[in-house]
Amino acid sequence: MQITTKGRSLLQEYASVQNTKSQAGFETFAKQLALAIASVLRNNLDLVEELAGAIEPNHQIQMLRDETLRGLTYLAQMSRIPDEELFKICLDFWHFFSGDVMTKQQRQAQSLHFGAMAIPGLNLAGVQHQTAPSLLHAHVYPEVLREVKNILFDHMAKPKEVLLSIDDNGEVEEEYIVDTENIALYETMRETLIFLSNANTEEMIQIVNLRLE
Repeated sequence: MQITTKGRSLLQEYASVQNTKSQAGFETFAKQLALAIASVLRNNLDLVEELAGAIEPNHQIQMLRDETLRGLTYLAQMSRIPDEELFKICLDFWHFFSGDVMTKQQRQAQSLHFGAMAIPGLNLAGVQHQTAPSLLHAHVYPEVLREVKNILFDHMAKPKEVLLSIDDNGEVEEEYIVDTENIALYETMRETLIFLSNANTEEMIQIVNLRLE
């Protein structure tokens, strides 16, 4: 991939071919790449996290972590390319991925909570090892998810629009402007942001505050 893009990000590569004859070809390539990366990660995420969290990492384990980060980074870069179909492909993965991260973090928190309530003197070493966050969750995902939050804020779809009008009797009427496709996109983005907020509430508050300044 680095050879294909001459060491540049996919967003930079898109900018270099935008409004040229190569743009359509690059967009097709990006969609196929996004589908491939999303499919591999979606179907192998649990195994990747288990292997990447090995107690005694080796060269192969480090390479697995690096390639996982590379794949997630490519998806984040492609999420910023102004192509609606490509964005929906990436968003579908981020919706799944953020929900998976949130679920696993909540499961870990619950396990630690019940572990703390255990009978005094009980050896919890094994439980703590099983519920400890994977190295991917601790060191790889946060950077990517921070970028995903900003991407979603930058590209947030409009919610259901309401047009207010006054009828002949002077009564206010509400008329909902129905855009099924846009509403579906908005709901997916909203749910993804909810997942991300639950996974790291403090960081979400910081990002929102920075955008309000």
